[in-house]
Amino acid sequence: GGIFTSGGTNTVTDSTLSGNSATDGSGGGIYNDSGTLSIAGSTLIGNTATSAGGGIENVSTAELINTTVSGNSATSGGGIDNRDTLTATNVTIADNTASTGGGIWAFDATVVNTVFANNGTGGDCFITVALTSSHSLDSDGSCGLTGPGDLSNSDPLLDRKSTRLNSSHTDISRMPSSA
Repeated sequence: GGIFTSGGTNTVTDSTLSGNSATDGSGGGIYNDSGTLSIAGSTLIGNTATSAGGGIENVSTAELINTTVSGNSATSGGGIDNRDTLTATNVTIADNTASTGGGIWAFDATVVNTVFANNGTGGDCFITVALTSSHSLDSDGSCGLTGPGDLSNSDPLLDRKSTRLNSSHTDISRMPSSA
């Protein structure tokens, strides 16, 4: 993959991780093995993994802020495969693919103002324990969004070209006011 973290506090800011692959495992864009991972103002696009986490494989603690995860693929968790603690704020998870959890496969996650959209046959979300949410949206109803301000099975009105080709850190993580 593109980045492997193990221990400590690791930060990715205002970056694009694109075209990376984990040909014998997980974490095409980033594999967070232990420690704390913080991703802010970044784009993970077009990464692949043969197993889990095309964009991100998290087996520790991760926080995403103002980040886009799009066009990634894996067997499970095409965008994100989360095996521990994940918090996402102002994040767009769109156009990823996987057999299970096209957008995200997660044990447990907290999302605020996050959009899950058009994540293929594996669905936007596959949640095994709990997804705590507020002011978030999914396009297929698979996330089980029930928090305040959530919209389930709704069209986020995303500019599909931007979610696939964004490399200039354009903020596409906010839902349009008409959603």
